Amino acid sequence: MTHNPGGISQSNTGSMGGGQQAAMGNNNSQAMTSQADAPAGQQLTQQQVIQMLAQIEDMIRSAELPPDTQKEAIAYLSAAKKATEKAEPKKQLVATNLEGVAETLNDVSQNEGEGKTLWEKVKPILLKVTDWLGQAIAGSLLGILLK
Repeated sequence: MTHNPGGISQSNTGSMGGGQQAAMGNNNSQAMTSQADAPAGQQLTQQQVIQMLAQIEDMIRSAELPPDTQKEAIAYLSAAKKATEKAEPKKQLVATNLEGVAETLNDVSQNEGEGKTLWEKVKPILLKVTDWLGQAIAGSLLGILLK
């Protein structure tokens, strides 16, 4: 006869939406991992993240967005890039500013056209950056990206 401690165990690879959680009680565990384009077991480097942020900046600058929206997104992105470029990256500051970028681009994406196309291109890049940031830091950003 096998011994069953009576707990619940959940594991999820990929994205986890709200509502996926272990029931309350003893012996319950929950784990989540996400995958980026980096080879299995390898996290993005600081330099790769800087390159991704530069790529997003190029996309924003070349998109036909309202000038105020473009300036706002670039301002948030510039602050995120500066925090990333530090010898010891300030990941919480990066996440906060990328939330601003995501909210700005998500809002403009509600209109058809260039904003929607831009958001669809930027979203996967930001999702990769959240792996580098870590789930605890990127929580709010992930919420915006997984809407």
